[in-house]
Amino acid sequence: MRVEAYVDADGDLVLDRLSEGIVAALGAIPALLLATGDGVEERLLPRTYVDDEDEAHWRRYVRPDLEHLFASRAEIVTKDLRQVRVSPDGPYYWLCIPVRHRAAWEAALMGACHALAAKAGLDDDELQSGEPRGSDPTKLGALTQIQVYQALVWLILEVGGHTCPDPEVVEEFDPDSPGAEDGGEIGG
Repeated sequence: MRVEAYVDADGDLVLDRLSEGIVAALGAIPALLLATGDGVEERLLPRTYVDDEDEAHWRRYVRPDLEHLFASRAEIVTKDLRQVRVSPDGPYYWLCIPVRHRAAWEAALMGACHALAAKAGLDDDELQSGEPRGSDPTKLGALTQIQVYQALVWLILEVGGHTCPDPEVVEEFDPDSPGAEDGGEIGG
């Protein structure tokens, strides 16, 4: 399976040939950004100050803004996901990310990675290696989903930063290619 990405004439990023599984993973992003418990809040909004008074000040005055930011990112992603369509190329899906939403998608995807890591109980070594300790299927599924999110961030940054004069010229991401376990390989 290959995800194709290009910038259309309006400057919007088009992701084509999305599988049903990738669309489902994208659909999980808003809930992950708004999740509580399972260490998610601690991962997304970690302690920032050693001093308790400074920390309390931060929690009172800054945290609400960050929570609002996560909520607004979740809202943007939800809105854009309502536009997912069946691709004309077959049993795939197509998503257009408006140019003005790219930064929100980048932040949402990375926030979802952190939330998913916290929910699955992944530690830094497991995240770095891409392999869970033992054979925990929850951790393995979370790592796979995180790798998909990271590959999509890469596509947004790499392809979204360039214009593509011919929609026939696309960048392709093949998660089954050699090197995909390292966050993906792009080829054309």
